[in-house]
Amino acid sequence: MTLDWNFWNWFDWSGTARRKRLRLLQQKAEHVLPVMQQWDGLNSAEREKLLRWVAEFSDRKNWEGCQGLQLTDAMKLLIAGNAGLLVLGWKEPFFFPAVLTVLVHPTSFVAAHRTSLGSGLHLESQTQLEGQAWHRGPVIISWTDVIEPNRGTPHNLVVHEFAHQLDMLNGGHADGMPPVPVSREQRWKQITRQSMAHLKQLCETGNYSILDCYGCEHPSEFFAVSSEAFFEAPHDLAIEFPKLFEELLAFYESDPRNWVAAS
Repeated sequence: MTLDWNFWNWFDWSGTARRKRLRLLQQKAEHVLPVMQQWDGLNSAEREKLLRWVAEFSDRKNWEGCQGLQLTDAMKLLIAGNAGLLVLGWKEPFFFPAVLTVLVHPTSFVAAHRTSLGSGLHLESQTQLEGQAWHRGPVIISWTDVIEPNRGTPHNLVVHEFAHQLDMLNGGHADGMPPVPVSREQRWKQITRQSMAHLKQLCETGNYSILDCYGCEHPSEFFAVSSEAFFEAPHDLAIEFPKLFEELLAFYESDPRNWVAAS
């Protein structure tokens, strides 16, 4: 089959247009990402890498504002910037290929929840959520909770939901076991179990922890909550949960203590 000149002309134009679009997104990201507390601590190579990643990620995904929210490039880039922290240390760029769409609500939203009661019976309920992550489905984010987290513990909603996406890489369901090397699986399980038990004890006795008590709900939530603290308050996490911190350090292949000042 012979392809005429018009086809190749379109192909060249399409590639050029995308490169221009990526450069523009990267330039915009330079003005948006400095609001992140990690930005000042990144070295020049890390900043450049994150800027390129954010532009590429923003361009690859389908973005939708919900409930009348008008999404701007700045909003997309800030969400992308926080998601990019999780994979910044990885040698090969990882753009969360299972995530095709990011849905952004103006504030927390109501989602239907179905619980099996056995014998074919189910309980239908509704839950107010800040975010949600689906395997091979969308990541859903409350914009208000991105820019105004209301927690007593370190909180990063984007990190939380995209940590769930990493968790689901290992078998398609969130179980608190992301794809760590086989040689570290048993150690990961042991330390996670011990750390969850310690957090539960702290929460039940009313003692403060750097980790949100929501992490006691399930190993998947413990991983997501731990990831929030890892990127938002790494020094405190390393002091309170040193073994857990080391596991996260090995998994994420970056040390946010270089990015975030000690409290």
